[in-house]
Amino acid sequence: MNKENFDDREIKMLYKENLQRTAPDMEKLWSRIESRLDETDKTDTLPRREISQTKKTNKMARLTAWAAAAVIIFSVGALVLNSNSPQKDTSDRPANNAENTAPADNAEAAEPGSSKAEPVSYESLPLGHSGVKTAAYKPAGDEYFVESSVLSKAEVFADVRVTAAQEHEGFCRYTLQTVALYKEQETVPAQSRELILDSSSPLLLSTGGEYLLPLYEDSSGWHLAFENAPQIELTQDGRVVFHNGWKSLIEDSSECIYPENKYDEFFFDRMRIAPAENIETLIAVWRSLDV
Repeated sequence: MNKENFDDREIKMLYKENLQRTAPDMEKLWSRIESRLDETDKTDTLPRREISQTKKTNKMARLTAWAAAAVIIFSVGALVLNSNSPQKDTSDRPANNAENTAPADNAEAAEPGSSKAEPVSYESLPLGHSGVKTAAYKPAGDEYFVESSVLSKAEVFADVRVTAAQEHEGFCRYTLQTVALYKEQETVPAQSRELILDSSSPLLLSTGGEYLLPLYEDSSGWHLAFENAPQIELTQDGRVVFHNGWKSLIEDSSECIYPENKYDEFFFDRMRIAPAENIETLIAVWRSLDV
């Protein structure tokens, strides 16, 4: 057949007939397409389920990791706290020094400025008398000790030795020999002066003892600035015994075990001992008061 003898219309008809002969069956084609779509749905469903399960798995893994991290943090924190806490000594070696000896549960906190020295028994101190004496006296003045109030009331601090003590009804009359007088503007050392002191303090000054007394004077004579407490006492080896209300004496002090009796029940377990040089600090504080 000679293609040159065909016109355009005949060529288009031949082309359509050729397409119909060579094209696949459309029903089969759509069946094939639908089957491919079904397969695609099946293959798509599985990954989605796997992804969902993977998300759950990852979430559980993260929760597990967080829980594990919390346990680790708690454990590390416990170890840090335990490392900062005093460890119980399980050895048989006795704790015989201040660093190895744990304070008792009911022990009071150390006084500010106090040392860790072993407690000192008052009865073992080198004193110039036989010990604490008491009388059935009712103290005059304030009941509660406040250092600043006592310092304000004191006109002089007298370092004295008790040469005589005469008990009377309701008071005791002391004869005092001055060792030094601390005045507001000056210190008078080795002042051999005799003072007469009347006091109704139930805590008697002991004959032969040396004391640092805060005193004031009125028309009836010399008096203690505070009667209802043990007075500051000096030892023969250069130390000073006092109750812990005297904050200006507390530096480098340690506990002093004091005899207990019904008249000093507020102070017997609050006594301290320190170097006598602390008196200089007390006097400086007293002289600096603006009264």
